[in-house]
Amino acid sequence: MYAFDQWGRRIAAGDWLERGAYHPVMRWQLAIAPQADWDEWYGTTPVYYKSPLFAYLIAALYCFWTEVMLPLALLQALASAAATYLVFRITERLFGAGAGLFAAAVHALYGPDVHYAAVMLRGPWIVLVSLLCTWQLLRLLDSPGPGRAAGLGGLLGVAILVNEGFAPAPIFTALVLVARLWKSKAS
Repeated sequence: MYAFDQWGRRIAAGDWLERGAYHPVMRWQLAIAPQADWDEWYGTTPVYYKSPLFAYLIAALYCFWTEVMLPLALLQALASAAATYLVFRITERLFGAGAGLFAAAVHALYGPDVHYAAVMLRGPWIVLVSLLCTWQLLRLLDSPGPGRAAGLGGLLGVAILVNEGFAPAPIFTALVLVARLWKSKAS
């Protein structure tokens, strides 16, 4: 949380292109080696250690509020609510309305998800964007078209900006689409 807060503050203070080197060093790292060693190893090159969209959201909030935790928690609660709705829609489409309601209830009451909505971490946004990508992929499979394909591509791009772990998602999505095309041509 501290690293995202500091990153957001630096952006809000005017470093919108992140021209300064920001290499967060946490307490556990200092137990391994002193700060001088970390400074030498990291160098002075600006590097994104995490996908930047969350830090820019925090920076945008700092442009309007001096303390951003409450507005961020409210936005993250809305993101979690939207994710719950998408869990319902995706599960309903795949398994029926009863399963959709059950899945949405489990998601809404899932303790870690409730917790992450109230702290300065990317959890709710990662869940939301993964569900949005899944929903858009299902819509594209149901009714192929260039608009839906472009929408999925855009969402996958946003997903990578939300979390670097989504970097392989475009490849896996392309494989799903090729497999679906292959299956439809075979039948």
